[in-house]
Amino acid sequence: MGPPVAEEMADLGIAEAFLCDLAIKHVAMLPEPTTNSVADRLHLPRALTEEILEKLYREKLIEVRLQTAVGSTRYSMLDRGWDRLQRLMSICGYSGAAPVSLNDYAHMMRLQSIPSHPASMETVRAAFHDLILPDSLFQTLGCVINSAALAISDRSPWHRKNRRC
Repeated sequence: MGPPVAEEMADLGIAEAFLCDLAIKHVAMLPEPTTNSVADRLHLPRALTEEILEKLYREKLIEVRLQTAVGSTRYSMLDRGWDRLQRLMSICGYSGAAPVSLNDYAHMMRLQSIPSHPASMETVRAAFHDLILPDSLFQTLGCVINSAALAISDRSPWHRKNRRC
């Protein structure tokens, strides 16, 4: 489960200029750049990638070499695009996937910090049934297993039952 798939450029929370710069790097690196291959590299929906590539085309940085089917449009770099690429690479060599916005990243981190099935004292005791441990250590293990963020959260059954964490 990740953030919702963006349908519009504004939904991404990333500057369009940055995405254009990233796309031109991929067009330059791919042997036969198509809308689909650039979308795969950027990890963006094909429709948004097509919008980015059309902008690069309008700016005369790339050209359309062949257009057969949706997503199969083939591109190539123009001299102006190569000049821009050289300038971009001297500033930043990153050419991976499009990053997620800080808000989406923070949201996913919050979701991942809350386990779907928090450990109870009974499950901790069952997991360590073959060891002789003091009750205080079971308490500590429960807090560690459920993570500090969850142990502090009022949503945690562990926190409600065992407020000593």
